Amino acid sequence: MECNKWDESGLLYMANELSQPLTSEFEQHLKICQCCSNELNQYFLERKKYFSAAFLCEPTPEHLDKKIISLCAKPMIPTGIGIFYLPWVKRVLFSALVFALGVGAGGYFTFAYYQSKSSSAYAQSKVTAPSKTVNATATAALDTAKKSLPQKGEKVLPVKPPQGIVPVDLKKE
Repeated sequence: MECNKWDESGLLYMANELSQPLTSEFEQHLKICQCCSNELNQYFLERKKYFSAAFLCEPTPEHLDKKIISLCAKPMIPTGIGIFYLPWVKRVLFSALVFALGVGAGGYFTFAYYQSKSSSAYAQSKVTAPSKTVNATATAALDTAKKSLPQKGEKVLPVKPPQGIVPVDLKKE
């Protein structure tokens, strides 16, 4: 039966990330458990084999290591231009721009909605409420059309077929 304590604590132990009580507990476990001690020995062998100067080909100079460590240890100083250096200014400007964009978009869609409502209401009022003048005009047009029809005995001239775009009344039943 294999021990799973190495998976839980072994790599943390090797990275020195265990607390002092857990470290001492794991060291006691290593003395007892053959499986975990074999894993520890295998880890040391692989580390020695693969993380050596001979395997990595070229060691870094000592002064370069010190310089890298000193640069990484310094706190980062943010850079910026003028008033934009302050982080709260960036947050306020971004929030204001998002708000202005939202108000503008909302206003645009509201205006378009009311424009469409008013234009469709205008069209519906013209269609649903015909006036007497419209009926009189339609009757006069119908009378004129009846008068233009040929009477009995009159010769009808052949009509040329229309060319180009021909308007078609789709509402005609």
